[in-house]
Amino acid sequence: MMTTAWILVLFSCFCVTVVNTQSAPTLPPYFTTNWTLYNVLNPSSQPPYINNGIPPPPYIASRGASFYDWSHKRMREQYYDFCVPIFSNSLWKCDFLNVDHTSYLILYDDRPQGYPECCIFLQPWNPPAPTFLQTSGAKSNGSSVIDGNKVDWYVLNVSRNDGGPFGYAFRKD
Repeated sequence: MMTTAWILVLFSCFCVTVVNTQSAPTLPPYFTTNWTLYNVLNPSSQPPYINNGIPPPPYIASRGASFYDWSHKRMREQYYDFCVPIFSNSLWKCDFLNVDHTSYLILYDDRPQGYPECCIFLQPWNPPAPTFLQTSGAKSNGSSVIDGNKVDWYVLNVSRNDGGPFGYAFRKD
């Protein structure tokens, strides 16, 4: 059973297009960004978080980066400290490489025993479309300030058994 209550990805290094304040942002067609992912372990703790975007404990934080190119349907996600907590134990580094309608899971020396260095994770699979927040059912969940920048929060209610729910914070600029 998964213990994840909230997975928050704070995108702070790129601008997104916002149609209006009532609409979820649209991702640019290509970008590179660094981010922090918080695996929030308290199911009652929901964004927005007023402490510079940091949720109240208990949580586990990981840094990472995304490289996104929707024009070629490609994306690479790098998880530097722990893998995205959709697995029962994710305390190892990983990358997801999404190319040619296939998602590859790339693992490193700290991977669990018996796991290969690389495998096909999902096929067919493409990165999320630039409009994924509008089409996924994500809901606006308020605003806060992170590093002096106003951010809007969106929550995608995915079951805990599927690793969710997921929260996203996007800078307004």
